[in-house]
This record gives sequence, C-alpha cells and structure tokens, in this order.
Amino acid sequence: MQPKQDPSTARRIELILEQIEALPTLSSVAARLLRASSSSEVDFKEIVTLIESDPALTARLLALCRRAGSVTSEEISTVERAVVHLGFDAVRAAALSVHIYDLMAEPPGRELDKQEEGDARAFDRRAYWRRSIAVACAAEALAEEHRADSRVPLPTEAFACGMLHGVGLLALEYILPRSFARVIELAERTQRDIADVERAVIGLDHYTAGRRLAEHWGLPRVLHDVIWMHAMPFESLPDVAHRKTIGVVGVAVAMARRLHIGSACDFGPPSDPASLCRACGLDPDAPLRIERLLHERVAERARALGLDEPGSDQLLLESIAQANHHLARMRSSFAERERTAQRQTEVLGAIAAFHRASLATSDMPGVCAHIALSAARMLRADFIAIVRPSADSDRWETRSYRADAEPIATNLVDPPDDAADDLSEALAASECNGPVVSQLRWLCEAASPPNGADELRVIPLIIAPGRACALIHNGSGGEKHCSRTTLQPLVSVWSAALAGADVNEDAERLNEALADTNRNLVEAREKLVEIEALKRLAEFSAGAAHEMNNPLTVIYGRAQLLAERVASQRDMRSLEAIEQAATKLSDIMTSLRLFADPPRPSPAEADIGNILGRALRQASSRVTPDPARLHRPRVRLIVEQSLPKVRVDAEQIVLAVTEAIVNSLEADQTRIVEVRAHQDPADGRLIICVRDDGGGMSDHAVKHAFDPFFSEKKAGRKQGLGLARARRLVGLNGGDMAIRSVPGQGTTVLITLDPNADGGEHAAPERDDEDATDSIAA
Repeated sequence: MQPKQDPSTARRIELILEQIEALPTLSSVAARLLRASSSSEVDFKEIVTLIESDPALTARLLALCRRAGSVTSEEISTVERAVVHLGFDAVRAAALSVHIYDLMAEPPGRELDKQEEGDARAFDRRAYWRRSIAVACAAEALAEEHRADSRVPLPTEAFACGMLHGVGLLALEYILPRSFARVIELAERTQRDIADVERAVIGLDHYTAGRRLAEHWGLPRVLHDVIWMHAMPFESLPDVAHRKTIGVVGVAVAMARRLHIGSACDFGPPSDPASLCRACGLDPDAPLRIERLLHERVAERARALGLDEPGSDQLLLESIAQANHHLARMRSSFAERERTAQRQTEVLGAIAAFHRASLATSDMPGVCAHIALSAARMLRADFIAIVRPSADSDRWETRSYRADAEPIATNLVDPPDDAADDLSEALAASECNGPVVSQLRWLCEAASPPNGADELRVIPLIIAPGRACALIHNGSGGEKHCSRTTLQPLVSVWSAALAGADVNEDAERLNEALADTNRNLVEAREKLVEIEALKRLAEFSAGAAHEMNNPLTVIYGRAQLLAERVASQRDMRSLEAIEQAATKLSDIMTSLRLFADPPRPSPAEADIGNILGRALRQASSRVTPDPARLHRPRVRLIVEQSLPKVRVDAEQIVLAVTEAIVNSLEADQTRIVEVRAHQDPADGRLIICVRDDGGGMSDHAVKHAFDPFFSEKKAGRKQGLGLARARRLVGLNGGDMAIRSVPGQGTTVLITLDPNADGGEHAAPERDDEDATDSIAA
C-alpha cells in the first residue's frame, strides 16, 4: 500500500502533468514516420510522399545530404534521391530526431534570464542531446550485435528508443526551469540520483513526466515503457514483449555515462554495462567492443542529423575533460564527507565527555556548568550564558560562564514591556546557532556579555513542549567548524540534560511543599489533639470543681470554727495546716479551670516595656528566697528603643512572662536572669527572651515542659501548671512560646508576638523609675 499523499503535493503534480499535456504535439508527418519506423516492411513511395508534404522537413533532409558530403549538393535535389542516398532507417530516425529537437528548443529569452539570475547549474541542452545520440548509437550497435536474438529490437527501433529515453528531462526543464535548476544543483552537491531529488523537490520524476509526454505525443507503447522504466533493474521489469528493448537501452545508458559523452544530470552511483548485459541475457563483452568506436559513431551521426556537434577527436577530448571534472567532483565530495565525518566524530566525543561529566550531578547549577564547558569546547567560545524561564514567576534566569565553566553571574531579569508575549515560543522558532534576533536582544544583553550582544549567537534548547531555554555564546567557530545539522545531536543532549535538571528541580520544590504540608498537618493534628484534651480537661475541671467546692467549703469553715475554740498551740497549727491544704486544693482547681478554659482575651494597644516591668514585679513577689542558696539571682531587663506597640491582652501576657521569669529564678544554680525585648528584622515580629545561666533542663524536661502537672522538681514543690498556662495565654493572643535548654548552660524561653497593623505609633517604653533599673534583686 502506498502512503497517503499530501493534498497540496497531489494538486501540484496534477498541475505539472497538465502543463506537460499542454506542450506542442508532434506533427502528423513525424507521427506517421514514427509508426512506419516500427515496421520492417516500408513503402518507399509512402516515405517520400510524407517527407515532401512537410516543406521544412524537406529542407532539413536535403541539408543533411549536403552535410554528409559523399556527393555534391547539385546531385541531390529531390527527396527521393535523398532517401535513396541516406537509407530508410537513417531518414526516419533523422526526421524524428530533428523534429523533436526543434519542437523542444529552448524558448526565446530563457538564456538571457539564466545569465541575469547567475544560475551556474542551468540545464545544458547541447550536452543532453549529445548524451541522447550516444545512447541511441550504443543501443543501435547492441541491436546490430545481437540480430540473432529475436527478442532484441531492430537497430532503427533501438536508435529511436535511445534518442527519446530521457525526454522527460526536457519536459521538466521546459515547464519548470527554475525548480529544475535547483534539482540539478542539489543532486550534484549531494551526489544523489536526480530522480530522487526530483520527487523531493518537484513531486514527480522525469520518468513519469516523459511517459506522460509520450502519451501526449501518441508515441508507440514500446517508447512509453522505455522512457518510463529504462533505469529499473532488469529483474524488476514487467513481463512485456519489449522487455529486452528496455534492457538494451539501460545498457546503452550505462555505456554512454561510462564514456562521459554528454550529460543527462546523472550524479548517482553508475552501473556496470557488463553486469547489465548478463542480467538481460546479452554478451557482456559487447560493450567494450562498441565503446572503442562509439565516439566516432556519435560524431558521424550528429553531423548527419545537423546538430552541429564536434568531430570525434574533439568529442573524445570533451569526454576526457568531463571525466576529469567528474573525478574532481567526486574528490571534493569525498573530502566534504571526510570533514563531515570528522565533525560528527568530534560531536560524538563531546556527547560522551558531557555524559561522563554530568553523571555526578543532576542539580540545575551543576548541569548548566557542564553544558557551558561542553559548549565552550565545541563552539570555540569564551563566553557562554544559559537563560531559562523561572518556574515560579514571569522572570527569566540567566547564568553566565567563562570558557572554563567558572560562573560569572546569576541573575533574575524581568522582560521589558515590548517583549514577545511567548518568549519560549520565539526561542523555539529561532534559528539554531543563528544570530541574535531583535526580540531576543534584551535577553542576551541581560546575560552581561563582555563585548555586547552583536557578536553573540543563540542555540534554542527545547526542554518541554512550549518551554524553551537558550544557550548564548560568542564562539567564532560554531558555524564554520560544525554545521547546524551536525551540531543538532549535541544540542539535543544538552536539552535533555537541562530538561532532567528542570524535572529534578520541580520534584525538589514539590518535595519541599509536601514536607511543609505534612509538617503543617502534623502540627494541626497535634493542636487538634491538644484542643480535644483541653476540652476534656475543662469538662473534668468544671465537674471536679463543682463536686469538690462543697466539701472544701465545709472543711475550710469547720477548721475556722474549731480555731476559735482551740486553745492549744499544737491544735492551732494543725487547723492552720488544714486551712492551707483546703486553700491550695481550691487554687489548684481554679488554676486547672483557668488553663483548660481561659477567659477570652481583650486586646488593646500595649507597651512592651510596661508589660515586662509589671511581670518583673509580680515574679519578684512570688519567689520566696531560698536560704540554701549562697547568691540570690539578679534580673537584667533590656528593651530596645522605638519598639512598636502590640495589640494584645496585657494582663494575660504579663502572667505568661511572669511564669517564665519565675521558672528561671527558681532554677538551680541561677545567678543572672536576662529579660530582653527586640524586633526581628526579618519579619518584624516582637520577641521576648527570658534567659538564665542555671543548670539547664534535660531533653525529657524540655519535651514535656508545657505539659500540665509536669515537673522534675521534688514532689509537692510546685503544681506544674505555670509554663503550660503561660503558653496557653500567649497562644490566645496570636503568639508562640518555645524553650531551648542545654544541661549545664542554662535555659532560654522565647515568646513571639505579631504586632498588629493597627498597633499604633512607635514609642519608647514608658517605665517607672523602679522598672528602669537594670538589675533587680529577687
């Protein structure tokens, strides 16, 4: 099944065939002479009558007799004597050849057009007819040598087939001169068979065009098939009666080409005439015998046809010159192929070196550096820049390097207002290793080239559909040293490496986002668990307080009544202990209720200095001096100037800071407690830092410091609700509280508050004289 043809190509072929059918037709005289040439029984009077009916043909025939020179022109003045002198076969072949020669002559003005266009590869009609005569003479000689074979055509029929075998070249050149000139140039440059180039450029080859022209002229069937199939291998020919005629013409074409007589634009690999003879059952030694006299035979027949061809000696010299030209062309082609192979070898080496070097890294900076080093070596460049679109914005990232891949700069640039809407699409459409186009000039200048953007070249790197990067360089050997076609495999490897790094970068971003999401989810789950626990604790506290209030009231009231009646000091102390225990239990229930279900904060603008001063005073009043300590801890208060006011519930924050200070003052081995307030320059948050130089806390204590009722101190010393309640109060005001501690190096409590946007003016903290002191005795 043949592949489906493109509609536009099919329409183009149809138009070409219509133009072929519009070419001039053969005259009735030439057509009747051609039909008579295929019959061995010829009526002499019919031939004479046909030629005399065409005055122009009569004049050309008499001129042929004069050029033949065997008798004087006065002796031959009639067509009848000319036919007798030249013979039937020569008259028929001459008449047909001369008629087609005149019919397909170059249109007036075509030669002038070629000279104006400077087309050095225009079709050489004289060389074509010289080749056609050579093929006709060779086919005629082959037929003469194989007369015993009934399947071999008559010499006159073989001559006519040889003369017309390449008429399709004339047809294409006649109707499409410029396209055909491009076909010749491309076929010669690539050393390809001209039929392949014709099909690629025009849409059909000269074999098909010649067959259609033969049908248009009404030529016999044998000529149809010779014109169409003479270049096919003999084994592939269909089983037709004139199959051997086609084979004879194929051998004749190979002989004429081997002798370099004329030209039919055949630049593909030549065929061996002896091998072709063996394939079609002819004597393989016949071509060598015929070729010895073929130059003389061609020159003689050309003179007889009046085509103004040179003598045999000059024809031989021209064949030798053409053979030398062919050899020079082959040497040039081989040299170019050798250079191309060397370039391809270098490109493959560059690909292997890049692959080995890039195995150790997959991150974007490393891959870009390896690409820059590979490009610097391949393109002979000392400045390389890789530009790519940013993944999270409309900006473009530029990474520039020196020849040794040492980074110069990495920048993020914004496209100008007049930049292309889709810069990736513009990059993908730009020429590979081409000069900088106007719409990409700003991007090249953003890479900071040392000598400006005029000397730069751009290589698009397609990393995904609709997503393109670019390699910018100032290499002087990129175009001369390595063609764009040769360079493309290395460019594809660079693009693939860049695409892989881009995918890895996207994966890292997704992993980071996933980790943040998981972290937030864990924190949210922990907060949810904490909220549920606090909710249950609040319910428990409310129920326990309700159930315990009455017994505690009774215990506390009866203890007071007994205290009025008891006179003994010992009993009095016992009653006081009962009262203290009842009061302590009531306070625990109150604190637990406050922790589990605290009051809603009432935020207002507050000065952080006043908050810390009040917290210091409350902490000092709550801490009882320990006689066992040699030194009492001292507190140092440091508040930065011009701190903004915060919008919080001041009473709750005072309680939270107080608990942190009390915890530091009661820590073992504490000598100095520093309370500092400052603003984080990164995000503007207010940070309260309570730091002591005590013995520190264990990892277990730090982990559970905010758990209710947790304490590493002696049993009965404290309730273990202070820090838990403090964190709860800070959280209610939109802040956070954290502990850092190292055993033997002290403990630090950090309270972070977000200043409200309506937090008012920046003011210096207002403190009482007592608060302004830098050291307070606890």
